[in-house]
Amino acid sequence: MEKNYNIDDIESFLNQEMDAAELAAFEKEMTNNETLKTEVDFHDDVVKGIKNAGPMAFKDLVAGVHSEMKGEGFFEERVTDKVEEQTAKKEATVRSISMFRKLAIAASFALLLTAGWFMFSQQSTPEQLFADNFQIHQDVLSLEIEDRLAETGFGTNKEALNNLQQGINEYTAGNYQQAINQFSTFQSAAGEDVLVDYAHFYKAIALIKTKDISKAQEILEKLAMKPSFPLIDDANWYLALIYLKQDNKRGATFILRSLSLSDTYKERATNLLDNF
Repeated sequence: MEKNYNIDDIESFLNQEMDAAELAAFEKEMTNNETLKTEVDFHDDVVKGIKNAGPMAFKDLVAGVHSEMKGEGFFEERVTDKVEEQTAKKEATVRSISMFRKLAIAASFALLLTAGWFMFSQQSTPEQLFADNFQIHQDVLSLEIEDRLAETGFGTNKEALNNLQQGINEYTAGNYQQAINQFSTFQSAAGEDVLVDYAHFYKAIALIKTKDISKAQEILEKLAMKPSFPLIDDANWYLALIYLKQDNKRGATFILRSLSLSDTYKERATNLLDNF
């Protein structure tokens, strides 16, 4: 006997609530029924969109579904008796009756509104935003050290560079206190070497990981004032996260607006601004 699948079936499938026999039958039907597969993909995309969207993207998502509902004539006052009957019974067939599409859009729109209320009533705390956006910076220092060691006539600073390499090795291994010690040793021996700023930068991130936020902030504030530092945008990003962690929204906003003009941080800065 042919089974007419409806929205409840799709939700059961996506929520993994079907038993083995139901699942096998539903997957077989999707293989043979392109319309059903399209409806499942549509519903799945809406749910994923809710999970992944920031506030601005969420508003666009709601507007898009609303527009599609309007295009389907969902808001028209005159509805045929046949459609009313099919809606009440939830027996619309995905293969031939367009009302199923309208119901799918309507259900998704209701889901969006419910999720929207939850999203905006459960604002992330500064601590949560910090945790969601902080990750350690990748190692770009080893290549600089390798190039420097390959230079001829480098002289007595070779030992200092070895300390710096040990520091970045400890950093990438997650041994942050050891990394801090090695970076400090290099800084003491290297004087005005241009790699000192790199050592300061990675030391600041290691300090964040060891929860010495005030020292990390002091270092990053100095680096953020050095236009010649190649990683100045990165320094500003971590400084903005520190300000955010401290609930200094004014300071974080100032930096993030500047970073929103940066090719590297435009998307991340804009998304973070949208969230607080």
